[in-house]
Amino acid sequence: MVKNACENSEFAMTDEDRRRFAEEGYLIRKGAFRARECESMIEASESLVQYLMQVVITERVPVESVDCSTSDVLDTTLKWEREYPAAVSGIETFAHLSEPLRNWASDIRLTGPCREACGSTDVVLFCEKLNLKRARVGGPVGPHRDGPHWAPLAPHVARIVTAMLYLDDSTVKNGCLEVFPGSHRYNHSHIITHPCISGRASECEGRSDLLEGPAGTVIWFGSNLLHRSGANQSDKDRRALLFSYQPAGHAHQRLLLRDAKDRFRRNTEFLRAARARRVKA
Repeated sequence: MVKNACENSEFAMTDEDRRRFAEEGYLIRKGAFRARECESMIEASESLVQYLMQVVITERVPVESVDCSTSDVLDTTLKWEREYPAAVSGIETFAHLSEPLRNWASDIRLTGPCREACGSTDVVLFCEKLNLKRARVGGPVGPHRDGPHWAPLAPHVARIVTAMLYLDDSTVKNGCLEVFPGSHRYNHSHIITHPCISGRASECEGRSDLLEGPAGTVIWFGSNLLHRSGANQSDKDRRALLFSYQPAGHAHQRLLLRDAKDRFRRNTEFLRAARARRVKA
C-alpha cells in the first residue's frame, strides 16, 4: 500500500481539479481504488460492525433521523436506523479500533488531494465514519454541512476536508451522495435559509449534482459544502468510508470530545461542591 509519506505528484490535484474544487466545492475521481481493495475494506468494515454490535449495548438516543448508542470506553458511536432498529446505519469514529481501516486512511490516493485542499504539506485524521445504507432499509440523510457540527471543537474547521470512498457501486437508487455546487461559498446565514434546509425542496431542483460512481470512487469535499443522500431503494447495500483530514498538528475529534467531557465533569463537580458550601453557610 502507498503511504502518506510518499511524495507522488500523480495523486495531487491538477489545475482543473483546483478550479473545480474552488468553484464547486468538490472533486470526484472514479476508479481510484480497485475492486479487490474495496472488498478488503468491506471485510474489515463488516467485521468491525459485528464486533461493535456485541459490545456497544448502551441506551439508544435519538439524534436527528437515527438512534445512537455511544461507548465512552471505546470512544465510538453506533448509529441505528430508526425505522429498522436491527440495522446499523453507521459508525463514528473507528480508526483506533481497526488497524486495517486505519492503514487505508493513510493511502496517498486519499491524502494527496487533501494536502492541497487543507493547505498543508501533511495531513492527519480529524474524524472518520462508516456509512451503511443497507438494502431496502437504509434511510436518507437530510441536507447538512459538517462544519457547524465541528466548529465548537475545531476553530480551523474551514481547513478540514473529507474524502468519501464508495465501497459499493453507488447510484441514485441506492442513495449516492448528492452535493450542491457552490454552496460552500455561502455565509452561515445563507446556509440556514437555503431552500433545501428550510424545506422548499422544489427550489432545489437543478441545483444539485448526484454523484453516481462504481466501487472505488472517491469524492473530496470541504466542511462547508451542503450535501445529502437518499434512501437505499435497491436490493444491494451501499457502503462508504468517510475520512476527514486536517493539517498535521491538530488533535483527533475523539480526543477533543474526551477533553470536553472531562471539563464538563470537573465543572459539574465544582458547581455541586460550591452549592453544598453555600447551603452549609
